Amino acid sequence: MLTPTPEPTKPLTVTITDFTNTQAIIKVGLYDSSTDFPRPRNGKGSRGYVIKPNGKTTVTLTITDAPYGEYAVALYQDVNGNGNFDRSGLMGLPREPYSFSNNFRPMQRLRGPRFADCRFNYSATQHEVRIQMLNN
Repeated sequence: MLTPTPEPTKPLTVTITDFTNTQAIIKVGLYDSSTDFPRPRNGKGSRGYVIKPNGKTTVTLTITDAPYGEYAVALYQDVNGNGNFDRSGLMGLPREPYSFSNNFRPMQRLRGPRFADCRFNYSATQHEVRIQMLNN
């Protein structure tokens, strides 16, 4: 008896637009649970990726190492190259461009993002995400 060969997983495509600095790297976190979203602790519940814009204002990240499921994306552009998402003062307002899946806007909600705000279903029929960068 022959068993059907499963179809290969389609890559998750994350397209990031509207950033103004076309040289600084963009760090992308893909999260599969609310436990560590949007700040990973000990690398659990998240996968990390780095994109180099190379002079472009729109970039695409193709993710091939994630199984189908529910995810959320948090990203920032490391404009000063120090490896950190820089924030200012007591309020912790971002000093570098950032964004989230579903184009969640924290300033409109007056609170930080939650996994439920940013989650999306990655499947054979839904495998593309578009995110607009929030430039400060």
